[in-house]
Amino acid sequence: MKLRSEFLLISLISLMLAIPTLVDASSHGLDGRTKIGCNCHSGGPDTAQVNITGVPELYTPGETYELTVSLLGGPAPASVGHIGGFNLAASEGELKAPPGSSTVFITKEGESRHQMGDENGLPDNWQTTGDAVHTHEGANQRIWQVMWEAPGTGEGQVTFNVAGNSVDGDHDTPGDSWALNSYTSEEGDRSFWQMLEQNLGVLLLLTSCLGIYGLYKWMKD
Repeated sequence: MKLRSEFLLISLISLMLAIPTLVDASSHGLDGRTKIGCNCHSGGPDTAQVNITGVPELYTPGETYELTVSLLGGPAPASVGHIGGFNLAASEGELKAPPGSSTVFITKEGESRHQMGDENGLPDNWQTTGDAVHTHEGANQRIWQVMWEAPGTGEGQVTFNVAGNSVDGDHDTPGDSWALNSYTSEEGDRSFWQMLEQNLGVLLLLTSCLGIYGLYKWMKD
């Protein structure tokens, strides 16, 4: 009896270890992954690529820009079922779904990701506020449009971090591939006084150096 119990225990543990962990993936979108990726999916960043087009080199404070997130590479897209997803975050400004979009959603911390909870009926909430992610319908494509409203004057450089997940539609992790990327945008149209404020330390250093040099010249003469 003891040997049978030990055998059953070992078998149960082995079965639990063999079951793939799916907590990092969801066809309903996943937030907080723009820097770490979707680790439950195999492949990694060498077999897929995620890009953003439309990021301005210099942004105008308060202006709204249309960004396009696209996935390249990874497994061949399935004829039926989910084929991709993304998670985009901006360090400043505000990401927005295009008007009437059913494929992009903006997260809000604490709100439910599934109206009925996760597959076990447990609460499944967003962890961040302001990330752009794909919706359940948006998981049927590999290209998405996201609006970005630039921040107000004086915020300086903005960083965009994006994660993309290219999947084969079989609802299993082997053969899928995720990728990461980042972009930056600098503030444009800054006034003289704003530039002076942001570079005050450099100006003070230069002024000090000039003062020391002038004192040296005066003492030498």
